[in-house]
Amino acid sequence: MRRPAVLLIKSRSLASKVSGRTPPLGLLYIAACLRKNLGAEVRIIDAELEADPLKTVRDAIRTSRPDAAGISALTAEAFLAHSLAAAIKAESPDIPVIMGGPHPSSDPELVLKYLNIDAAVIGEGEETFSELTRLLTEEGPAGLRKESLRSVKGLAFRGLGGIEFSPPRLPIQDLDSLPFPAWDLIDYKKFWKLGSMASIGVRPYLTIFTSRGCPYQCVYCHQIFGKSFRARSPESVAEEAAMLVRMGARDIEILDDIANFKQDRFDRIL
Repeated sequence: MRRPAVLLIKSRSLASKVSGRTPPLGLLYIAACLRKNLGAEVRIIDAELEADPLKTVRDAIRTSRPDAAGISALTAEAFLAHSLAAAIKAESPDIPVIMGGPHPSSDPELVLKYLNIDAAVIGEGEETFSELTRLLTEEGPAGLRKESLRSVKGLAFRGLGGIEFSPPRLPIQDLDSLPFPAWDLIDYKKFWKLGSMASIGVRPYLTIFTSRGCPYQCVYCHQIFGKSFRARSPESVAEEAAMLVRMGARDIEILDDIANFKQDRFDRIL
């Protein structure tokens, strides 16, 4: 298989009053897995850092003609996400556009009402998007046939009778097997000039996941990581934390759903 080219885009809200910003850690994980699994050439565009994200995306499509484009969005970011999808299709209608993140995971039927979205990733995206990218690279536009999409677990797509779902993908159990996020693909120091999701203020910081999932049933939860607690080893977390410090981070923000669910493990990390 030839080396695939992938464009990953993080949407943003155009109306939110929330001032905090955070690096697109989910896309950094997906990019790292695309490199590891497929040797892919990956570009990330974060709308938070772009004065005109639509123009940036249109320019990227013209110059690179990727094999696939992935857009990550919260529900509050859906308006721009669909505008980005439309811009991609306007430049190159044959490029598959896949949406992932909390918004399509919570309401895939709504997302797929918009015809510029070819498929939606449900839940964790690393394995699903890598497998889908391999399929699209090998088969080209034919990879978007329903027969092909049904073979990739963890997808939603349009079928003859409405929205179809491929078999669900089980959550990744061995989180230590994932490569560290591909921080080199973004200018992460730009976030050091913006307020983060924490209330500490502007300072050099980077983000980390030490675990995924939470067993509790809060109705407002995104649930993208499921309802079983899955933890990285303290040794793996410490290794990544050391890397983030070498990259210049003074603070490390933990983004877990429930990092201290197992107290002994969390104490070992500290």
